Amino acid sequence: MRGHGCTVAGKSIREAVYTAVYLEVNAELPMESRRLGNTAFLTAGEIEKINARLSRAKPGEGYDRAWEYWCGAPMSHRAAMRRGRGWAFSIRYTDN
Repeated sequence: MRGHGCTVAGKSIREAVYTAVYLEVNAELPMESRRLGNTAFLTAGEIEKINARLSRAKPGEGYDRAWEYWCGAPMSHRAAMRRGRGWAFSIRYTDN
């Protein structure tokens, strides 16, 4: 996959898609924020808390909420997201 996008893995297809979508978003934020001055990034502990909350979310929250939004988005919006952003990623579902 070198030079052709990213590869993500998740405990579910919803988690893998969520990770793939937000990978690009989260890569752009530090570049944008540096123009505003010093940037304070999340600590490893803060990241772990966020991941734990997403993993134990109730139905309609966390990965499910994002999945339901993306599945319910009009087709033109989903197509524009894929084509306009130039995303290239593959998803590997792990069942363990």
